[in-house]
Amino acid sequence: MDHALLIGGTRFIGRHLVTELLDHEYDVTIFTRGTHENPFRGQSRVDHVAGDRTNESELEQVATQIDPDV
Repeated sequence: MDHALLIGGTRFIGRHLVTELLDHEYDVTIFTRGTHENPFRGQSRVDHVAGDRTNESELEQVATQIDPDV
């Protein structure tokens, strides 16, 4: 199965994008600061990684760990 890494994912547009990705058979990892409730908590095909999107090394680290297709 393909894997998508989404920067954000807990607010309005991100929630809809995660849902679309799931509907198209992607597993999804959301990368967020963790300051908002995760609406996908408990869903087996959505993982959460906490971090700061303005920190380039954190972005590189999560991208390397996840190795996303999208």
